[in-house]
Amino acid sequence: MFFKNIVVHGIFKRGLYGVVLIAIGACLGLLAAQMRNIDEPEDKNIIVPAEETQAPSFQVSTQREMTALKSTNVEWKVRFLGCGHELNEKPAFDITGMTEDQVKEAYSDYSAKLFTSANICLVKEDKGCCPEHYVLYTAKDANKLELHKRDENTFEDSVVLELDMDISKLDDETKALMHDGMMFSSLREINKFMESIEE
Repeated sequence: MFFKNIVVHGIFKRGLYGVVLIAIGACLGLLAAQMRNIDEPEDKNIIVPAEETQAPSFQVSTQREMTALKSTNVEWKVRFLGCGHELNEKPAFDITGMTEDQVKEAYSDYSAKLFTSANICLVKEDKGCCPEHYVLYTAKDANKLELHKRDENTFEDSVVLELDMDISKLDDETKALMHDGMMFSSLREINKFMESIEE
């Protein structure tokens, strides 16, 4: 009887281990199936209509266009092609709230050298020389020379001095140069030039 209880007890114990192992296996199987379902779509038999699979015929821009802010540092410059200098101009216009394209359209004589929300640099080209230089031209009157200089604030060109001179005595090359305008950096340079052509 004692041996019979031991045998029954051993069988019961083995059966219990078997049930526990089967339960653990089932749990692991369910877990693996759940992991596979995360990676795969739930229903592979769904048919998507053709209109939904086609790309739209236009693209919507998600980026906002850069505009000039009240806090933006805006520089207006003039590049003088005659001497190569570039000088700051007094702020000409208020461009707050404008995009680069709007600025180009409104102020077509300027080009944007730099356009960010922090700094904007707008440059206008001028064929002449900057206010640091004098320019000597032949006047409409054949016996005169005109000395031109630009205003330091407005950059407007004006005649600052007229010189009497018989232009006919000059060689053709010098006449051509003076017709287009000869650039000088100082009055002393002009005096030296005038002395050289009078000899």
